[in-house]
Amino acid sequence: MKRVMYLTLLFIFVFLSICLPFSAAASPDGTLVSFTVQAVIPHNQIDHSLTYFDLLMTPPEKKDLRVKISNSGPEAVDVLISLNYATTNVNGIIDYSVNDPELKDASLKYPLPSIAALSASELTIPPNSTVPVTVTVTMPEEKFDGVILGSLRVQQAPSAVRPDQEGVGINNAFAYMVSIQLRENDVPVAPELDLLSVGPSQVNDRTAVVANIQNKEANITRKLTVAGEVYERGSAVALYTASKDNVTMAPNSNFDFSIDWEGESIRPGAYRLHLTARNMDGSWEWDEPFTITATDIAGINQEAAGITDHNYTAWYISGGILFLTLFSWILFLSFRRERSGR
Repeated sequence: MKRVMYLTLLFIFVFLSICLPFSAAASPDGTLVSFTVQAVIPHNQIDHSLTYFDLLMTPPEKKDLRVKISNSGPEAVDVLISLNYATTNVNGIIDYSVNDPELKDASLKYPLPSIAALSASELTIPPNSTVPVTVTVTMPEEKFDGVILGSLRVQQAPSAVRPDQEGVGINNAFAYMVSIQLRENDVPVAPELDLLSVGPSQVNDRTAVVANIQNKEANITRKLTVAGEVYERGSAVALYTASKDNVTMAPNSNFDFSIDWEGESIRPGAYRLHLTARNMDGSWEWDEPFTITATDIAGINQEAAGITDHNYTAWYISGGILFLTLFSWILFLSFRRERSGR
């Protein structure tokens, strides 16, 4: 009976969670967030069913995009607003949170922050109020095919710093992203991938070899399958392998594809990377020799977690001690027996 009641209550809870509309969201520390963000879709939107901006514009057209920030709570909310360009993160997913000019891919000619401006970078939203924000976009004068991709980011201003048990300050902030996708025409752009570099690294505190793959065209490359194997130079037997499915790369971006070293130390030597990437639009293959020196891995092995190399030095020492002990014991017994025979 108790089990039936429990299942009934669980069903009701799930049903209400799905069906009832909520205007508030949860921040990383569990605090309810009372503000929401909504794009005001303009007439030149390509697909009006989308809730983000997907616009067809002509050079050097200038247009104001409006976004409404609403606060349904009883207290004012301070927000920070920024424009970002799209990148591809290490998980093979488009990331809309970057606006550092030094991190952009070399092939990215028009990062969104360079062709757009905000009406305000900080706002206070009064209780039960809506405040508009304007993004003024000016398309580049030079005609181009493909997509400019980025986002408007609205973040709750950092609240009081909550120190953890070790005294380190932690700022919990909630953010909304509104994607902005711009194009001048419908000319399809074929993806073109390139292998920029390969070398040893640490990924999630583990030793790995990382291959940096670049999408150098203004094309969103979807459903990529990437696979890689590392060999010792001259060997046909793969040392380590890795694969990743459903990779999506932002236009003019790059990402690190890692091949885990399975918890072992990386050793200097001559290696070869065989790497493939494919989707419905094409396939790419690289066979790249590379060399790892002691300088390259200085600090990587020492700082990596969970190194499980098979070090037999201790076994050799223990075996030697055991052998000497047994040999000495045998000599002692032989000497004793010889004396007894006299």
